[in-house]
Amino acid sequence: MERIAYGNLPWSDPHKHRDDDYIGLNGETSWILITDHFSRMKHGDTRVSKASPINWLRDYLEKHAPACSGKYVFMDQGGELYNNPEVLKLFTRFGYDIRPTGADASNQNAPVERGHLVVANAIRALLLGANLPIKFWPCAFHFWLRIDNSMALRDQLVSPNYITAGKKDDLSALRTFGCRVWVCPPGRRSVKLIPNSRKGIFLGFIPNTDKNVIWYDTETHVVKIAKHVRFDEGMNDLPPDLVPPNVFHLQRAQNGEPLPAEVEETLVDQFTFHLNPFSYTMVKGVQVTDDDPSYGLTLASNELNHRAYVTDVKENDKADKMYATHKSTLKNVKGAYLVGINGKRVFGNDDPISMLRQL
Repeated sequence: MERIAYGNLPWSDPHKHRDDDYIGLNGETSWILITDHFSRMKHGDTRVSKASPINWLRDYLEKHAPACSGKYVFMDQGGELYNNPEVLKLFTRFGYDIRPTGADASNQNAPVERGHLVVANAIRALLLGANLPIKFWPCAFHFWLRIDNSMALRDQLVSPNYITAGKKDDLSALRTFGCRVWVCPPGRRSVKLIPNSRKGIFLGFIPNTDKNVIWYDTETHVVKIAKHVRFDEGMNDLPPDLVPPNVFHLQRAQNGEPLPAEVEETLVDQFTFHLNPFSYTMVKGVQVTDDDPSYGLTLASNELNHRAYVTDVKENDKADKMYATHKSTLKNVKGAYLVGINGKRVFGNDDPISMLRQL
């Protein structure tokens, strides 16, 4: 059911030195891609080297391995995957039948190999459209995976995200990759009459949200996360001869009219204050019993802010009774962060587990 392979950068030459210009912002040189054969969902990560990603694969299988029979995984015969005993042992432990492809037979692993081609073309298009250097390719990789998993493929009626999560992605907040963002820095304004904003490059959103923006500070050359930003897809701070191709395409869609900068920040409610970094909170009661300390909740930790969030709710378990139907529970709870239990604040993934067991 899973197909896995490593991908080299389409512009890279393995015979050149690692210091060539295809290196990512943090030294990335390759990516790993897993395609679920059933939903066509793509899972991937960027890597500094092609060493066997044991920890990443273990995390993936713990979150996504289905509880069913007849599971299998396709992989090529490279030393990082099929010829690594630890990788084979890991998939065997999760009940997968391992099926290697033949030598020089990438067509036998077509879904993921085709996925590599699609991802590579998408990365090139995103970078060229925004006039960004190659070092931003890891950000373009994650940006494209989010878009690709939200679109139905040629033989699908719904998107991979809808198949796996049961709901459509809301991409209304998505903006052009590489467009201009103006960010309000944290803290109080130092001088009243001096502009209090930083110019940056939009690189996407952190996982599981579209409220926290990943951006590149053009002054400090550091990738940062911010919430109070304003987008300028028209890149109005640039002279006409330096405007990237994306702007021309957007202007064509507007009958040649220029694109003014947005006047509102990416806030949900203006002049609203919260005690936590989320737009709204909901309080739900769950019946306390001793037979299942997790109450049917499957939790994970966000990669960037390390907060605990819900990845799944077991059907007919205690937490599933928060709403009238299992579908309604998943719609309202899946992807939500846990911010408190019985009045006590929750942060990392270990906090809710230990607190739930004490109830």
